[in-house]
Amino acid sequence: MLTFLLALTLLVTGVFGEAPNCMDARNKCISRIGCSMALNNFQIACEKVQLGLVDQCTDQCMRAVVSLVTVDSNIGTDYLTCNCEGNKDCDLWKRRVETCSADVFRALESLDNEEVISCSLARMLCDADTQCWTALSYYEKFCSNLWILHTTEHEKTLDCSPKCNNSLAILYKQTRAAKLKNCVCDDADPYVDEKTCIRMRYNTQKSCFGEDPKILVVNHNLLLDIVKSERQTLKNDSNAAADGAHNSRALHVYLVASWAFLFIYQTIT
Repeated sequence: MLTFLLALTLLVTGVFGEAPNCMDARNKCISRIGCSMALNNFQIACEKVQLGLVDQCTDQCMRAVVSLVTVDSNIGTDYLTCNCEGNKDCDLWKRRVETCSADVFRALESLDNEEVISCSLARMLCDADTQCWTALSYYEKFCSNLWILHTTEHEKTLDCSPKCNNSLAILYKQTRAAKLKNCVCDDADPYVDEKTCIRMRYNTQKSCFGEDPKILVVNHNLLLDIVKSERQTLKNDSNAAADGAHNSRALHVYLVASWAFLFIYQTIT
């Protein structure tokens, strides 16, 4: 209902009425099932952005923009880049939406070069493509140990299995996965937090490619903190295991001594 009211308000106020190019682009999108669904999702997810209630793009709106511009060829793109032909309300709407669409368009245009984008946006681009999403899902399945284990010198816990290595090779063959190779870990990732992103990138580069991990992060000190924290955790775990083993040996000696004492006592009495 809210989406309908927003669309009706835009039409009544002439956001699209005096801009036939934008109207044509919108109508063409509505006429296609895929684009129409993506447009409806865009209207809902980007409501605050379109109405100027927020100054920055939200994660929900960014995902909606990615979905809209990657469905049904360039129909969604035509809608977001339509010609307002001087309509001030339309121009205002476009400027607001560009807080999200500009990054998406720049990322799509730079898939073949070394320009770096955030890992959250890189994942969104991959998720919007069926083949890339499938490849990413297999990578997450077969390389799960690289996501959850410590970033340490303990190579056995960070083994890049044949299945993991194969799934990674398939993933990186996908056009939409290009930006996942050198993206910047950020705290806006809708799938994993920044620390998990860094750990995954670190372990993948070290275990699967045999490279010195060169992680691009928003806060480079965070990487050092994570590695230090992980190593301290392992040290504590190792000490705890050693203490546990020592306590087990002590308990064994105590029990043997107790049984011996009991046997001697029963023999004497």
